[in-house]
Amino acid sequence: MKIKMVKMGSDYTTPINCRLRGIVVTSDNKHLSVEIGCAYSPDIRHTSLTQKEYNIKYPNPQYVSINSCYRVDIPEDRYKNSTKEYSKYIRANFFEIPYTEKGIIEFLKKLNNDIDGIELVNEYYIDKYCEENGFYELYDDRLKHNYEILSIKYLDPDIKDKSKITYKYTCYAKDGTEFSEIGEERDNIKNIVKKYGVENVKPLTLDYIDKLCKTFTSIELKEKFNQLIIDVFETDKDEILLEMDNDYTDI
Repeated sequence: MKIKMVKMGSDYTTPINCRLRGIVVTSDNKHLSVEIGCAYSPDIRHTSLTQKEYNIKYPNPQYVSINSCYRVDIPEDRYKNSTKEYSKYIRANFFEIPYTEKGIIEFLKKLNNDIDGIELVNEYYIDKYCEENGFYELYDDRLKHNYEILSIKYLDPDIKDKSKITYKYTCYAKDGTEFSEIGEERDNIKNIVKKYGVENVKPLTLDYIDKLCKTFTSIELKEKFNQLIIDVFETDKDEILLEMDNDYTDI
């Protein structure tokens, strides 16, 4: 079985600043993005090794060095390195494997023993392969996904300025594998409402304002928040719950 690989600058026949990048399908059908580089053994004069020790450690002038190895069929793997069985290959040097076609195939056999050759292809191959198979990176909108607002961390009384929220992002790989993480986002409250929906943002906003105004009794602050509720949620003035006190403390 031949593996298609993209030549990054040069190939194994001219190993200068050379990298090869391709997709390897393992024997258990995991799809890996692998980038193989050419590394050079150091000058013995710059080491503390004897000639014998040097020859044992660095048997090849140019050897296989793996820059990256992650699953493209799991959206988060590139960023989270969650596939522990392959993370050992990330930035790994194989001094014993020469950077030759035969040596590269020797390494690739660690991922799939059926590999017996390399086919050099054009630079668009990997992107096209991932698109055709529905393999997208984390936060790519082509993934089935959703956002859920969890809380308002900071609400700016000025609707034009940025507030801060926490959200939960969930996405699904092509095989249905689910991934989620909690994040923070800064934007003005109108854009937050547009993205997450009035029905989800309004209760959190009112709760945030209620708690804040119990701590700070500034009439000016309450007036600003009352106006924010009117402008953002189109709430009738008679429905506003914030009461104005004559005695207050400025924040």
